[in-house]
Amino acid sequence: MFNGRAQVNDQGAVGLPVDFELLDLLVFLQCKENDYTLNEEAKNKFKQALIDQVAAKDEHFANGRLVRNIYDDLVMNHAKRVVKIENPNYETLSVITDEDFE
Repeated sequence: MFNGRAQVNDQGAVGLPVDFELLDLLVFLQCKENDYTLNEEAKNKFKQALIDQVAAKDEHFANGRLVRNIYDDLVMNHAKRVVKIENPNYETLSVITDEDFE
């Protein structure tokens, strides 16, 4: 569980609206710590979700809270998906897919 604080920018070095330090924060701190990985489709959906959320931000926007909320939703959706699978293997239990963004 990630309970620390991290200061990240919302303006990337190449002018993108999202600093992909946020992606690293999710993928490498939260997912890896909890034995999850994101497949390529999930990574793409996550990047797009960040771009969309940052574009719509208001004065109450917080990068870390956004990443944490997305992560929590992904894990919950993943659990709801895999609980329906009889005898899931390790890969099924550990890979977050684009389906988990629904």
